[in-house]
Amino acid sequence: PAFNERYKNYILKEKDLSWNTYATAIKKLKFFLKWGIKMEYHQEISWKKFSATEKEPTVIFLTEDELNSLYNWDFQSKRLNQVRDLFCFGCFTGLAYADIETLKHDHIQDGTISKHRKKSKKRIDTPLPVPSLKILERYSGHYKPLPRISNQKLNDYIRECAQKAGINSPVVYLDYTGGKITEKTAPKYTLLSSHNARKTFITLYYEDTKDYAGTKENAGISQDKTMRRYIGRDRN
Repeated sequence: PAFNERYKNYILKEKDLSWNTYATAIKKLKFFLKWGIKMEYHQEISWKKFSATEKEPTVIFLTEDELNSLYNWDFQSKRLNQVRDLFCFGCFTGLAYADIETLKHDHIQDGTISKHRKKSKKRIDTPLPVPSLKILERYSGHYKPLPRISNQKLNDYIRECAQKAGINSPVVYLDYTGGKITEKTAPKYTLLSSHNARKTFITLYYEDTKDYAGTKENAGISQDKTMRRYIGRDRN
């Protein structure tokens, strides 16, 4: 349909956004239009032909040596040390930013985090490794177990932390901006965001245990297609 082509052109060409951003937008649009039919706001059905499958992103994660370097780095800055602690806590536990943000003292009992993931509502019971316990000790007595930092600020500052910690190995990755597939290379620190902490946990946990079911359970992953992104991929 003409609308679909104009919408695709707007997102990929005019806004210069990625293919997966377009695919997510189409998914949400179809959900909304389906709801509109249910509520009898319209009877249009041509939107059912809209289709955009997400493309598999390159998995960016920290190696064990890189994680240890970041964890042990003294940034001599309260702001950067707190950002480092939040990111590393995600690397050690597999919790996504939304789960760390909603973490309460009641969720932590006898060295284990027990809570439902905010995204999937799947319950997780995650044993806390020693480094994550040490991070929690730094903020004992505070109202929240960990500092509050917005996701955007965390994304900005973790790149600064990683650069200072020397996490600058070149990474080859696929870029889908503008609807084109382009192979690019960049220093790893420039590609990091809060979600890479969870990717690091999943990747390193599976590499260490080779336990597919155990990795999936500890990460609170519901779908096999999500797990497959972390298995059999090239190291970066």
